[in-house]
Amino acid sequence: MEWRSYCGRERALLRKRRTKLKLDSFHIIVQVGQGGYGEVYLARHKLSKEVVALKKMKKKTLLKMDEVRHVLTERDILTATSKSDWLVKLLYAFQDPDYIYLAMEFVPGGDVRTLLNNSGVLKEEHAKFYATEMFVAVDSLHRLGYIHRDLKPENFLIDRSGHIKLTDFGLAAGAINPGKIQSLKHRLDEAKDENLQLGRSTVEMKTIYKTLRLQEPSWSLGCILFEFLSGYAPFAGSSPEETWANLKNWARVLRRPHYDKPEDQIFNLSDEAWLAIVGLINAKEKRCSSLDHVQRLAFFAHMQWDNMRRVVPPFIPSLDSEI
Repeated sequence: MEWRSYCGRERALLRKRRTKLKLDSFHIIVQVGQGGYGEVYLARHKLSKEVVALKKMKKKTLLKMDEVRHVLTERDILTATSKSDWLVKLLYAFQDPDYIYLAMEFVPGGDVRTLLNNSGVLKEEHAKFYATEMFVAVDSLHRLGYIHRDLKPENFLIDRSGHIKLTDFGLAAGAINPGKIQSLKHRLDEAKDENLQLGRSTVEMKTIYKTLRLQEPSWSLGCILFEFLSGYAPFAGSSPEETWANLKNWARVLRRPHYDKPEDQIFNLSDEAWLAIVGLINAKEKRCSSLDHVQRLAFFAHMQWDNMRRVVPPFIPSLDSEI
C-alpha cells in the first residue's frame, strides 16, 4: 500500500509539473535578488507548495543587452543539473509575452559570502572542506560540458544539510569534452613534432585549447581559499583600477600573511595551506591544471573526494521553517 501511495503521489507531482505555468501559478514571498536584466524572488508554487527561487527576465532587456545566448545556456545547464547533487536544479521554465521565468530549487542555507562575513576567517579544516566541495561542484559542471566563468563565494550556496551547491550559470559557456581536448592536444603535438606549417584549422584548435586552459577554475578557487584562511581577498583594492593593477602584478602583490603578535599567530597559514594557494594562484604553466593535480596537493590529503556528501559539514543551517 505504501508503494502504491508513493506512486500515486509521484504521478500527481509529475502531472503538476506538466501543467502550463504562468506567473500567477506562484505566490511571491519576497524579492531576494536584483540583476542586470532581471529579478529573483522567493516564491511558492500554489499547487505543489514547493518553495523556489524564481528568476524573472524581461525579453526586451535580454535582446537589447545581447544576453539571449547566456539565458539559453543557463537554461540548458539547469536542465542538465538533475544528474548532479552539486548543482542547483531547474524545476520549471515558462514564459509570457514579456518575460522569461526560471524556477529553481531554493537552497536555504545562504551563500558562502554570508558564511565568510559571519565567520571572518575559517579554520584550516573547515576551509579544506568547503574548498574540496567547491572543486567537486565545478568538476561536476565540467563533466556536463560547461565552464562556469564566474566563480566567487556568492555563487556557492549551502543546502539544508550543510553541503555546497554551485549556482548562477548566466555567464557559463559550453566546453569541449575531455576526450576532444586530449585529441586537440595530441594533434597539436604532432604538428609541432613534425614541424608542420600551421594551417587555419590547426590555428583554430590552438586558440580553442588556449581558451580552455585560461578558463580553468584553479585561479578563482585559489583566491577563495586565500580569503577563507586570511579573511580578505588576495588582490582586492580600494578601487576597481587598483584591483586591476593588483591582478596585473599578481606575482608581486600575492604575499603570505604573517602575524607576530602571540594572540594573532593562530591566523598564520600552515606551510601546506600556503603551498596549496601558490599551486592554484600561479602562472598558467605552473598552477594546477586538473582536479587530479589539486587532489595531490598535501593540503587536501585525506579528503574524501568521492564521498564528500557523507562527510559531516562544519556548519549545518539552523532552519526555523522551510523558508
